[in-house]
Amino acid sequence: LLFGYLTGEAWKGASLSEERGEARKAISRGREQGTAANPRKAMKQPQSVQSENSGGHIPTVRDATRVWIPSFNSDENLRSYMRAILTDQKYKTWKPRRGIVYVKTHKTGSSTVTTILHRLAITHNLKCPVPFGKPGHTFDLSNKTIQDEVKSSLQSWTGHKFPFDMWVNHVTFSPFIFNLVPSASDFAFTTLRDPATRVPSACRFFKCCPYDVNNPNVFFNFASGSQMPRFLDKETGFCRRDDSSTDLAGARPNEPSFDDKYANLEKRISSGSLLPLVTERMEESILVLMNEFDLFPLDAAFQSMKAKSPTVEAPFDPIQARAFNKKLRRVVHAIRSQHRHDWRLYQIANATLSQRLQKLYPVEGELDQQLVALRDMNDRLSRVCEDLGPSDLKEINDTCKRLTEDNVAWILDHNPYKDPGTIWIPPRK
Repeated sequence: LLFGYLTGEAWKGASLSEERGEARKAISRGREQGTAANPRKAMKQPQSVQSENSGGHIPTVRDATRVWIPSFNSDENLRSYMRAILTDQKYKTWKPRRGIVYVKTHKTGSSTVTTILHRLAITHNLKCPVPFGKPGHTFDLSNKTIQDEVKSSLQSWTGHKFPFDMWVNHVTFSPFIFNLVPSASDFAFTTLRDPATRVPSACRFFKCCPYDVNNPNVFFNFASGSQMPRFLDKETGFCRRDDSSTDLAGARPNEPSFDDKYANLEKRISSGSLLPLVTERMEESILVLMNEFDLFPLDAAFQSMKAKSPTVEAPFDPIQARAFNKKLRRVVHAIRSQHRHDWRLYQIANATLSQRLQKLYPVEGELDQQLVALRDMNDRLSRVCEDLGPSDLKEINDTCKRLTEDNVAWILDHNPYKDPGTIWIPPRK
């Protein structure tokens, strides 16, 4: 077991079933709930993409209700597919079936999703607002002053003010967000992460609570002792109690309105007006996102933007390892207890995601096939981008650049504001 479990680095590799058990139960319970639907007849799947040199063609990637990722038999076939689709006028002028509102919260895999949406905005000329202030700034849209400032000053990368086609910035939710993106028709999505991995990740990234990557006991002692409850009561920076729930509900847990707003948050999820995706199930989440907005498969391709960090291995000695694992169980339980609303939302998100996947892929094997196709497309696209040559189209070069363009780089490259002080410029190293 790696200490990196707590920051998500070793989620897939951890072997201690009890420590991961509750989160895995949340995932598996959702999958079991999703199997209630009756399987329907399998739809015809798209043909494999053939090389232009072999007389192939762009396959149909949509059926009556779903978007399918085609199978690419080689890197050259993907390159040929990109040449064809990136120069197709229908592709360039495509618009999503409705406006896109991403209720972006901190340390939940939002960088990966944001990169997909930023690329979508540039590729299809969608009005996507560029945030002013520091990257990571959270717009509290429940605040009337902030609302007025956003309406009067916020601009998309195209230089337009609201209404926008999409919202992808960090935000504290308010129904006002649908005034900014009216074409969203009151629908939004978000990403949720197990607080047992999100909290230490926030501590490390924002440096807002005790954390030492070289000494796990620093965070272990903080999280499992009496320090953390007192610390959370102070509402320190991004290390807040129920941080995701706070931004999604639009109120802090210590505010009188929180219970009602949180209850309304769960109602929005159950009614389908808020779609919660799951960080630890990013590939499945991207498949749902692709179908929700009728994206082209190429637009759903992604490279993980997760920053890699050093991990600390558990002691090799069996006796020391048992003590380490026991302490880890205490830490995980303590974090989830102190962030009980976030933990409950995470369980609901897993169940909701599984139900959506079951409706999309009711026939056994369909989901696995599409997951394989997504991974294959991502891997091949990465290799194509590493092997660009002078004969490659500008559109392919641009797609490759945007594939890994992080939030800060995107803001700097697409700054619409005439005043250079409007956005934060990182200091030179």
